[in-house]
Order: sequence, then structure tokens, then C-alpha cells
Amino acid sequence: MSRKTVILCLLSLIILVSLTTSVLAEVKGPIVDKVYFNVRMKEEIGLKDTAEGLTDIFFWGVSGPTIMGLDQATRDKLDIYAVPSGSWSLNFNPVHFRWCRWSYVYHGYPGSTRYL
Repeated sequence: MSRKTVILCLLSLIILVSLTTSVLAEVKGPIVDKVYFNVRMKEEIGLKDTAEGLTDIFFWGVSGPTIMGLDQATRDKLDIYAVPSGSWSLNFNPVHFRWCRWSYVYHGYPGSTRYL
């Protein structure tokens, strides 16, 4: 082998050993045995509870005016993250009633109706 490949292999081995020892040396806490969920009906109350330490994390999308409506001291205690999110839902009722003549009604272009 050439001298460059030996040096590269030794360097990668040193990096690999240093990374694995730092991971193995990490002291981890105990496994969680209970999880508490706090439910708040108003976003402002949930945010204030999180800022005061009554709740660890607030998983809910909050609008800008709601966050800016909080006082500056409360906002400074919060770590706010902008996360792209959303959900799509297509709900269908698959039940076919015997008394119903058609299962589904489809409206195509204006003036046309198809019964399936």
C-alpha cells in the first residue's frame, strides 16, 4: 500500500475510536416510566405554563399574533421553532344503505350529474 492510504486509514481509525469512546462515555438518565399530558383549552395559558415550567413542551401550532401578544419576559423564556407542517384528510363514508338508490353522486361539468 502507498503511504497516503496508510495515513488515511490511520486517521479514519483515530476518528472512529474517538467518536465511539465519547458516545460510550455518555451517562444517560433513567428510563421514563410515566408521561403526563396537560390539556389547556387556550393557547395563551399553555404558553404561559410552558414558560413557567409547569409544562415541558407545548406541541401546537401557534399563530404570530398569539405569540406577539405575550409579554416580552414570557417570550424570552420560550424557545420558539418555525416548523413547516400541515395535514390533509379525505373522509369517505363507505356505508351503502339498501333504501338508497345510488351509492354516490358525481357532479361533473356544470349541468351534468352521474349516479354511481
